[in-house]
Amino acid sequence: MFEDNEGRGAYSSPSMARMGFNFMPKFAKGIISADLMTANTIKKGSITEQEAEEIATKRLVDPYCAGVIGALDTFATFGAIYPESWDTMLLDMQYYKTTIPFDQVKVPVFMIHGECDADISYSQAEQAVKGIEGAILITQPRGTHSC
Repeated sequence: MFEDNEGRGAYSSPSMARMGFNFMPKFAKGIISADLMTANTIKKGSITEQEAEEIATKRLVDPYCAGVIGALDTFATFGAIYPESWDTMLLDMQYYKTTIPFDQVKVPVFMIHGECDADISYSQAEQAVKGIEGAILITQPRGTHSC
């Protein structure tokens, strides 16, 4: 999607920005619930729809989560305000292709990773912790990419 500029128009569209600004809070519960359900793609039977709905409902009233959700609508406006940020995002994506020499990491590392993350596999977190001296890994049972 990113490398062939597919999505650039939607990213920089003022109409998409307005839609995100107006509708993000209304869709938040469904987005949280759907993200939690992705755990089942990694570990079958990890979570039921009812459990996902209950967790999503709790997160909507949690002060920290509510603050993050409240800021998401602003994110949708960035592309329209700064259309050149698409190119910056593409540059950032290149960094994800770079292999990190774990033996050269000399700062404290504390990772929290969901065991059912469908975007970045849990095994990658395990590999990083094994390669970084003194690193600590906390596993979020049934946790997805956004834990």
